[in-house]
Amino acid sequence: LSVVALSQGIAILVNIVSGVIANASLGLSEQVLMAINRLTGNFQTAFNPQIIKSYVAGNTLYLHSLLSQSSKLSFALVLLAVTPLYVDTHYILYLWLDNVPQYLDSLVKVICIYILIDCLSGPFVTVIYAVGNLKRYQLTISLVMLINLMLAAILVYIKAPLYMVVMSRVSCVLILLLYRFHVVGRLINF
Repeated sequence: LSVVALSQGIAILVNIVSGVIANASLGLSEQVLMAINRLTGNFQTAFNPQIIKSYVAGNTLYLHSLLSQSSKLSFALVLLAVTPLYVDTHYILYLWLDNVPQYLDSLVKVICIYILIDCLSGPFVTVIYAVGNLKRYQLTISLVMLINLMLAAILVYIKAPLYMVVMSRVSCVLILLLYRFHVVGRLINF
């Protein structure tokens, strides 16, 4: 619920305050996010059974190795995908759309940063789910996302540039990554 509230809440706020062009740019940047997330998700899915199996077997040394390897490989894969997009954003968007909306260049660059940070979390989330006892974890994650929505609302209200509103999601995903590191560190001494 909090994930939907965050993404759709920002879209609604942007539509009300900034208009249709900004909202279209935000929607297109979300499509870029989803496309790259599919790539990362499919890649990380290959590691999930091994991560769960090593946790259940109590093989923490192998589990630590898997966490490290899958995070590094995910980051490298995403870096490989987003570097050309980040470096030559306008040209790639022009090939895709012909008529690139006003804010889309900067939003896609922010989304690239967001994806690079977020891809590191996948293996840690798998460990947290394997351990179970998710009530506190889910409440904390949801609270951070809802606080991020409030931050985005403030940024929209003070008429901050659109890329700053989306950049607030980058800060959110960074906080969530650090929290997941902390939780996994506590659960399996990582």
